[in-house]
Formats: sequence, C-alpha cells, structure tokens
Amino acid sequence: MNQKKNYNNQFLTFLFELLEELPKRNQIILEKRFGLKNNSPKTLEAIGKEYKITRERVRQIINASFNNLRKSPVVKKLDNFYQQVKNLLLETEGIAEAESFIKKVQKELSLEDISPNIIFFLLNLNPEFSYERENDECYSFFHLSSLKKEDILKKVKKIEKFFDQSKQPLTIDEIILWAKKEISPKINRDELVNIMGISKKIAMNPFGEFGLINWHSINPVASNDRAYYLLKHLDRPVHFTELSSLLAEYCAYPFLPKLTSRFWQKKVCAQTIHNELIKDPRFVLVGRGTYALKEWGYEKNNIKDVIQDILFNAQKPLSFQDIVNETKKRKIVKEKTILLSLSDKECFKKLPDNAYTLTEEALAKIKKKQPKKSSREPKILEG
Repeated sequence: MNQKKNYNNQFLTFLFELLEELPKRNQIILEKRFGLKNNSPKTLEAIGKEYKITRERVRQIINASFNNLRKSPVVKKLDNFYQQVKNLLLETEGIAEAESFIKKVQKELSLEDISPNIIFFLLNLNPEFSYERENDECYSFFHLSSLKKEDILKKVKKIEKFFDQSKQPLTIDEIILWAKKEISPKINRDELVNIMGISKKIAMNPFGEFGLINWHSINPVASNDRAYYLLKHLDRPVHFTELSSLLAEYCAYPFLPKLTSRFWQKKVCAQTIHNELIKDPRFVLVGRGTYALKEWGYEKNNIKDVIQDILFNAQKPLSFQDIVNETKKRKIVKEKTILLSLSDKECFKKLPDNAYTLTEEALAKIKKKQPKKSSREPKILEG
C-alpha cells in the first residue's frame, strides 16, 4: 500500500514539476481548463471571462503551453508512463473510447488515486496520442496519432450499416467473421468491440448480442419487452416470479463500456411482470403463474377448448395418451386435469376401445366457428 502511495506521490511531483516550467498565469489556465487541482474543468469561455480575454486567446495560451511543455526535459521523466499507456492502447489496435480507457490506465498502472483529469491532461500533452471529442453520433475516444480519425469513423459507419442491413442482433463471433472480410483480415475482437463502443448507435444486450440501440431486442423499454426476449433465449415456459428474479440478475450484468443497454438495468417487481404479461398477446398463461410465448404454439384457450381443437384437427379418435401428448405441446397441464376435462359428456365421447372423439353437438359448434367449410371434416365414429 505504501509503495503504491509513493508511486502516486512521485507521479504528482513529476506533473507539478512540469507545470512549473510555465509562467504562473499559464499554469493556472491549464489547471482550470483541465481541472487538475479541483477536478472541475472550466470552459474556454469561463476562463476567458475571468481573465477578460477571448476564448480564442485562451485556446492559444493552452496550445503554446503544450508546445513548451513538450520541449521540457522534465517530460522525459514521464517516458515510462507514456510507454505503458501506449502498450495499453496497442492492445486494442490503437483505438479506445476515452472514459473507459482512462479507467483502464488508472487500474493497470496502479494510479487509482490519481484524478482522471490529470491522466486526460497528460495524454493530451503527448503528441503520440490523439483525442477526438464527443459529438451527436460518437463518444469521445483516443487513438494513436499514426491512425487517421477519418479511417476509424469509416469503420464505425460500416459496422452501423451492417447492423442496419442484418435487422437482427448478432454475437461477436458472427460480427468478427463479417469484419475480417469487409473491414480487415487482421481485425481482432478487442479492436472490433472498441470501434463499436465509439458509436452511440450500437449497444449490446445481456445475452452477449450486439445491434442498434433503437432495437427492442437490444434496448427494450418496457418490462414485458424484456420478459419477451428473456423467454426467447430461455426457450422454455417460466413462472413470473422466476422471470422477475432473472431480470433482476441482468440489472447487474457487466455490460461493456459505452455499449450498455440501460433499460436492461431497470429493476421491476414480480407483480408488475405478471400484470404486464397477462394482457400482452405475445404471452400465454400456460399454468398457474407460468408464461410461454404464443409463437411456440401455446394457446390461450382453456384445456377443454384445446382438447376439442386437437380432436377436430386429428379427424379421428385419439387415445388418452395421444391427447395428453398433444395438449402438453400447447399447455402446461397435469394429466388429471386433462382427464377431468374429458369427462364432459357434452363435448367428448369415450369409445369402447377407450379412445376419445367429439360429440355431434361439439362438432357442430366447432364447424359453425370455421370461416369456410372444411373438406377434411372429421367423422363421428360410433363404437
């Protein structure tokens, strides 16, 4: 612990020794602009008003100060720091979203006690690194100055277009296969993730899939949407209390920096899930509190209606076990419940061989509901 503290103190000593190379006013302007002492950076305009000079003049003073500091012999004392930072940046092929990269520098170089503003200032001081400001389409990012900003942004746009054309979320394995063909055969996962992390249009869901942030499958706004995509990935019916617990787990999902799907991080109570799903036509209540997706073939009808539909479409009597098997494809139900439904003599007839068929009355009612007369009407077989 003491060794780490001594290293941080030494780092700060180098920094302020470097700043002392400048005239006092220039020092103070840099400190204010980058928040080196109070962690509250000021705008060029605010500094200009304080010194009664234009914001452009403040910019000129900062640029001139940087040029002087880069020539100072004191900056050589930071060579080891800069080399380590460069190595970290090279791990992602020379590109990194700014905020997450500064945190990485703090962690990897044991500089957690050093303000992010100081690290940001020192990275801007070194001409080997370039900093690109945030805009409406991209987050701020650092890159090696040997790489052109335009080339990086072209890659970002190309990936965004790829998602727009794919129309569906993709895993990193699927994206990397495309990227090696369309961007560069040398591109690796870290570089690809960092490029996607620059874009404000791209995000990921807690299933490890990437896509456009305006897609419900990536950034679902409502709790029932989140439940829908969770069920799709679970691929099984789930009780609403379990759904609530699983959604709560995803609130703490370790999303990659700047690729966070913020609606997945919203907490929701179990009763809210139940209330939302019961009225959503995409879901079917297939058991007590247990939901499945309608697209899986489950039906909202009661058990009796389901059995009638099975017998009508079968066009022949079915054994009890056949009815059980078909019903369980559409509902989560116990065999006793199915047997109880089959005991309704107004709807079902049990034949001497223990098979079941529809009564004439039930068959007539079903045929009336059909939009067109079917040429494949089942016959009522007498025992």
